[in-house]
Amino acid sequence: MELHLTSDTATQDENFAVDLVLGAPTSQWTGSPRDASNGEQFSSAEPNRRHLLLPVLHSIQAHIGWLSPGALNYVAVRLDVPPAEVHSVASFYDLLRLQPTPPNTLHVCDDIACRTKGAESLCAGLDKSLGKEGMPCLDGKAAWFRSPCLGLCDQAPVALVKSAGKSAKEWVIARATSASIQNNLQDCAKGGAGLKESQPLLREFIPQFGNPQLRLLRRVGQVDPTNLQEYLRTEGYEALRRAMLAYLADPSSDENANPAYWGPFSVVGEGAAK
Repeated sequence: MELHLTSDTATQDENFAVDLVLGAPTSQWTGSPRDASNGEQFSSAEPNRRHLLLPVLHSIQAHIGWLSPGALNYVAVRLDVPPAEVHSVASFYDLLRLQPTPPNTLHVCDDIACRTKGAESLCAGLDKSLGKEGMPCLDGKAAWFRSPCLGLCDQAPVALVKSAGKSAKEWVIARATSASIQNNLQDCAKGGAGLKESQPLLREFIPQFGNPQLRLLRRVGQVDPTNLQEYLRTEGYEALRRAMLAYLADPSSDENANPAYWGPFSVVGEGAAK
């Protein structure tokens, strides 16, 4: 693909962040100097890697703290993707920054759930103590931003702290207070490891926590949600198993023969039932 790039070039650190995801370039067409003696002018970029665009952008953001024009050019060359498409993806996501940004950032959710739980008050406090949103603070090492939903509405108000660099890290502050978010950001700006991820006790946001009559929420706090074996050990899929056994026992019954009853689990065909 013929790419029309700007004159901006990526730094060595930006190249490193991209290569962490894609591996080192193997030809001029994938980002390294061209060797005409090997006939590389007739090579093409590695195909079918468009799906790595977002992981690459995340890597640059995590290691550098923002996405420079030079870094976006390098991404376009490595993936053989039009620069306009790279920029459109980078500009879509709020946590990807296209302007120079301090390495330590605080993102305070001001979406509906958090707003009803005091997010506006948190932002007003930050504006007063640290300065305007997006402006460098704490000796230029940090900045704070409003953020769209961070996906923890049940623990509102919520904030996210991100620290860019070779040892990039991020953590969530649930049930955030003015003191907790400022302490986290200040610790991060001083080079500290950051306070531990803040999570309220389960009983604080699930009133029925521990109730044996719970169905959908009974495994919350009891089972690792990423471990399928633990889910199965605690009767995971048991309802589906019983339903399938009932179907196999009498597939011709009025209830089992009704596709609306099975929905996405509908078994079609006599062979499938066996």
